[in-house]
Amino acid sequence: MCEMVAIEIDTDDLENIIGTLTDAITNLAEKVSGLTDLLENMEDERECVSNAVSDLQTAIESLPDCIADGLSSDEVQE
Repeated sequence: MCEMVAIEIDTDDLENIIGTLTDAITNLAEKVSGLTDLLENMEDERECVSNAVSDLQTAIESLPDCIADGLSSDEVQE
C-alpha cells in the first residue's frame, strides 16, 4: 500500500517552481504556434509546387500539337 509522505516546501520555492513551469508552458505554446505556422506555409508551398508541376505537365502534353501547328504554318508561308 501507499504511504502518505509530507513534504515541506517553502512558499518562495513553490512560487519559483510555478513560475518556471509557467514559462516553460508559455515557451512550448509559442513553439507549437510557430510550428503550426510553418506547417501552413509548407502546405501553401506544396500546393504552389503541385500547380506548377500540373502546368508544366499540361505544357509538355501540348508540345507536340504546338510543334505540328508551327510546322503547318511554316509550310503555308513557303
